[in-house]
Amino acid sequence: MVLFLLATSAHAELKTISFYESDAGEMIVQLEDNDKKDEIIKTVKEEVDACNSKIFEMQTVIDEKGSQVDSCNTALNNLKELNNVQKESYEKIIEESKTSIFEKIGIAGGGAGIGILIGVAIAIMI
Repeated sequence: MVLFLLATSAHAELKTISFYESDAGEMIVQLEDNDKKDEIIKTVKEEVDACNSKIFEMQTVIDEKGSQVDSCNTALNNLKELNNVQKESYEKIIEESKTSIFEKIGIAGGGAGIGILIGVAIAIMI
């Protein structure tokens, strides 16, 4: 019986050792997988940080371009207002410099009248 117990315990130890060895092998594989996963996670985090940095840079550029567009729109609106003021000024000057039809008839009639008087004066003198 003692021999049976010794044989059984020795057989149990061998099974335990082989069980632990297979677990240790799996643990090593799992640890290696974890190292790879940690490396992948680190790489992904670095790439995300790089993307966030690029997004920030692009947002900065967009904000700068937006302020430039706003400045250009303001300048364009100022030019439109200036153009309208100049247009109104020129129209007013043209309107003031225009003579009415009656003024033109008066000038033409006055010129004709003076011409007739000069002609009559010359005819009388001759």
